[in-house]
Order: sequence, then structure tokens, then C-alpha cells
Amino acid sequence: MKNLLLLLSLLASSVLTFSQIVYTNLEPELNMVVLENGSFASTLDSIDVNQDSTFDLKLSLSYSYSFVSPHFDESFQFSFRSLDSSSQVATDIGPYCKLAPFTLSDTIGSQLTWMDNGSGMVINPVFNIQCNRFPSDHYVGFRIHKNESYYYGWLLLQTGAQLMDVGGVSSAYAKISGYAYNMTPKYGLLAGDTISSIQIPDSFPDTLNVSKGIKLQLLDHQLTLICEEPILNIRVYDISARLLYSGKNLQESKATIDCSQWRPGCYIVQVKRKSSNSTVKFVLLDK
Repeated sequence: MKNLLLLLSLLASSVLTFSQIVYTNLEPELNMVVLENGSFASTLDSIDVNQDSTFDLKLSLSYSYSFVSPHFDESFQFSFRSLDSSSQVATDIGPYCKLAPFTLSDTIGSQLTWMDNGSGMVINPVFNIQCNRFPSDHYVGFRIHKNESYYYGWLLLQTGAQLMDVGGVSSAYAKISGYAYNMTPKYGLLAGDTISSIQIPDSFPDTLNVSKGIKLQLLDHQLTLICEEPILNIRVYDISARLLYSGKNLQESKATIDCSQWRPGCYIVQVKRKSSNSTVKFVLLDK
């Protein structure tokens, strides 16, 4: 069942100016590459996700080779680990790859399983291990322990490996496109979100008073906006700025929108009334 999770912001203008999340778009992307090289090769990198001049996460991409079964017993591994036990990554069940992949708008917060380290790719044909959790762009969840509180964030990752026959050169890569963290302690965030934060309450109200004269209501997959004065226009966008709904010249104080096909995530509602324009940002969550 979809629930109206939490109103995040109401602005008396059409311009969004959220500041809770610090987002870093890597241009160029951080690319890690390792080639087969004798018995062992690796490349390491570190990221300061919260920009406090202290590295938080260590990234490792490695290659190993066994002389017992020449060439065929070679493997690649990509993993994250904390540099000083103050950072953790989100994990799930898996004998080799425990690093959990997330898609756009998945919730990253305290409800996940957290560990000091985790592998996102392990390739070893001899032991029949072909584990790659990030063959295309997916999000890694992380959290940083600072001042006795956790700060949550995400990182966009893609990994891959190619093992060659005799005469070829095996290789592997890891690509980091960007990352973000929430400046507000104990608050989660949505994977891919760069402008807002989430707090998951113990209960879910059916109706939210978002401002004087404006209410949001979610019942039976119907999102209803209730105003004290007639609504002129309404537009609803998802987190990627895709227009989901547009209502014009409504001239009613109540408008209902079918959201049964909306996936859990972050949404923006722009409301134009005779006296003012308002922007509401809220989250739908399956719970």
C-alpha cells in the first residue's frame, strides 16, 4: 500500500532551493581499471563524500592469478571498505557479493543492513563465481558516523570484467559517476536524490496540512489537493523532472489525481492559485 511518507518542503515560489543534500557530479567520471599483471595487480582510490578533508570510503579493484592452473585461475574483485571504521556500506545476502545495488528512488536509511566493507563484483571461473551486482549504473548506499550520529548517502557505480583466453589480456573496470550525502543526521534519502531529505515516521497520516489553506490527502491510490481558494493549474513531476500530470483551468478548491501507477519515490507538485503559487515536495513509500 502506498503511503504519503512526509512532506519535505513548501515554497511560495516556483523555484526549488533545497539545501539538505550535498551532491557531487564527477566530470570526468572516476574510472578505475586493472589489467592482468603476473600474480597480482590492484588499483585503489578514496572518496571524501562529505567534503570535510577526510577520506571516508576506500575503493579497491584487484586482479589475482594462480600458478596452479595457469591463466585460467584468475579473478577480479571490486570492493568498498571504511578507512577508519566510521563509514559503512549497505549490504544484503550473498556469499561473495554482499554490496547491495539500488535503483533510482529506492530508500537508503537505517532500515538497511550495514557493514564496514562489501564486494560488488567477484569473478573467478575456476570456482564458478560470476558475481557482478553493478553491470549497469546502480546506486551504493553508505553512511558516515560523525558526532555520534549517522549521515546517509549514495554513490552511482558500474563495474565489469573481461577474462581473455591465452594470448589476450584480461581486464576489469569500475566507474563512479557521482555521489551525494544528507547533511541532516539520522535522515535517510532516496537513491539519486540531490535536493531533499527523508524522515521515516512511525505512523503515516492520511492527510497532511502542508501550509495554511493547503492540504494533501492520499487514500486508495488517489492523491487529493485541498485548498481554501480555487486551484487554477496543477503540475506533478517525478524526481527526474518528468511531467506526470497537468491540470489547467480547474477553478475548483479540490483536485484528485490517480497515482496508482506511480512507483515509491519523490514527487513535486506545483500549484497555481489566484493569490499565489506554491511548490510542494513529498515522498510516496510502500510500507
